[in-house]
Amino acid sequence: MKNIITCCIALLLTTASYAQKQKIELSLVKGQTYNQRLASDMTMIQNMQGQDLNIKIGINALMSYKVLDQLDTVYIISCKYESLSMKMEMPNNTMSVDSENPKEGDLLSKMMAGMKKNTFTMKMTKKGRIVEVKGIEKLFEGLSEATELPAAQLAQLKAQLSQSYGEEAFKANMEMSMAVYPKIAVNVGEKWITKGKLKSGMTADIETTYTLKDVTSDYYLITGISKITTTGKDVNVNNGMKMIYHITGDMTSNIKISKITGWMANAVIQQHIKGHTEIPPTAQLPDGLSLPMDMSNKMTLSEQ
Repeated sequence: MKNIITCCIALLLTTASYAQKQKIELSLVKGQTYNQRLASDMTMIQNMQGQDLNIKIGINALMSYKVLDQLDTVYIISCKYESLSMKMEMPNNTMSVDSENPKEGDLLSKMMAGMKKNTFTMKMTKKGRIVEVKGIEKLFEGLSEATELPAAQLAQLKAQLSQSYGEEAFKANMEMSMAVYPKIAVNVGEKWITKGKLKSGMTADIETTYTLKDVTSDYYLITGISKITTTGKDVNVNNGMKMIYHITGDMTSNIKISKITGWMANAVIQQHIKGHTEIPPTAQLPDGLSLPMDMSNKMTLSEQ
């Protein structure tokens, strides 16, 4: 009888903890620094002139976020790249760049090393929404030191980097990873929807349905299922060439959030997109060009 009563009490306590609504949000401390490491392994298959071109890209980046101040529900944060590296494997060619090992003549590694020298700021709400990003253009100030390119080419390079990694792109991509938090308290099993944009080389709409799957003593465990679509209207310019993306895809996320800080302790994100890139007619391409593509990407976010 005693064992039965004990089991009943344990069951009641477990049921009560699951029935309790969870208020999931950031709870950062002024003066503290929080890290986020990204490891991305992408495989892209692009069809060119009837032949499949396989490209593998691996990216590793470590960023630090220092909380400078808090105004009501908004944090003012200083952001800094601590390290950056990329490896690209293409047929008959492999390229590696690393901010920690910039060799003589390695322009891209020097550029990445230069990006570590400066910081920029962002304002982020307790719910992971990015209100403002300022000063990110300072990251590209070191380009003049890293390269002896003519002024016109240097200006073009800065413009391309700004388009892919500038304030709007960083704001959208950071929010895509951080806007996980529900607007209201939720129970285990409850769902909520967030909408955002992907801006990195191409612009796409992302709608994600998140679910609070479990609550442990230390973490909130959240899953996400996303749909990715492009409108086919946004025109991106790459090396002076207009490119329009017609893409659809999906993404699944498994996320672990600290109950103490609300900071993302770990996340594994699987992404798959498919479609084609349209190059409108030009003097060099009177008939234009359509390039089918298929891309898979596994991203891991962690505190270390």
